Amino acid sequence: MDQIPVIDVSGIVSRTSKGDVKFVEASRLIDQACRNIGFFYITNHGIAKEKIDKAFQRAKEFFELPASQKLEVDINKSDNHRGYTALGAEKLGDPSDLKEGLDFGIEMSIDDPDVKNTPNQGPNQFPPSLGEEWKKDVLDFQDLLLDLARKILRAFAFNLKVEDDFFVKMYEKPNILTRFLKYSPASQKTFQNQLGCGAHTDYGFLTLLIQDQVGGLEVMNREGEWVKAHPISDAIVVNMGDLMEMATNKVYLATLHRVTVPETTRYSIPFFCEPNYWTQVESFPSCLGNSQPMTPVIFGRHLDAKLGATYEGYSEKRKEEEK
Repeated sequence: MDQIPVIDVSGIVSRTSKGDVKFVEASRLIDQACRNIGFFYITNHGIAKEKIDKAFQRAKEFFELPASQKLEVDINKSDNHRGYTALGAEKLGDPSDLKEGLDFGIEMSIDDPDVKNTPNQGPNQFPPSLGEEWKKDVLDFQDLLLDLARKILRAFAFNLKVEDDFFVKMYEKPNILTRFLKYSPASQKTFQNQLGCGAHTDYGFLTLLIQDQVGGLEVMNREGEWVKAHPISDAIVVNMGDLMEMATNKVYLATLHRVTVPETTRYSIPFFCEPNYWTQVESFPSCLGNSQPMTPVIFGRHLDAKLGATYEGYSEKRKEEEK
């Protein structure tokens, strides 16, 4: 396959019943895409272009801050992995990635009992200079992405033959993560073979990606060839993560992808739709056939192992917190 399918999900986001014809048609197209390449675009998703444009504007406002202000909210200062990742701080390949980012999730008070007992939950780190309106805008946009992801997951529940609210149960105080990413242009490369983002698979169930019109995302197909995921106006990219592949016994694919270094600055907003940290993930019976079920895993422990391999010092911090 050398093309990533484009799926109209209006029948999913506006579904009136499980048997709605447009819902069933769109769900089956998603099923095919997950089996063939693990990536697809969605259109008619219900998030207004004006909301997306404002989110990109808010991202640019953050990255335009002086380095000193961005470093005030460095991710290493956070107990719950939220904040700024400086250029080169993330290493999904060798050498490190030519990008910087801002990570944030659901805003939770440090006094919340779930924060005290759960890693990667708690308050976000935002620069005070950007103000409360800026903070409200980015968190409101994250809510829109979560709402869309929950609707898309109803199609997955239909395809995988589980109850309609199967995924809903996992998303009480979820471990979602939104990232504002800025990819530096080729003129700033420090190594000839440096990538904007090294080849990797995502860690959880589902990722939504909003990208600007610069391009650079590439997806590996079954033949081992890199396929360009060209930007499509008003479309959102969706892809599977490792846990979806594991739980479906590799019926659905978590596909390698990367970002090449652009000629001009590139911005993107990935939304990692991950469940509650303590969610136990097991095999979907509909995907087993004659195979043995996977060994159940706790999502958060799986996530910790992945983040520990990507961010220097992450694993040591977790060990200190658990003492």
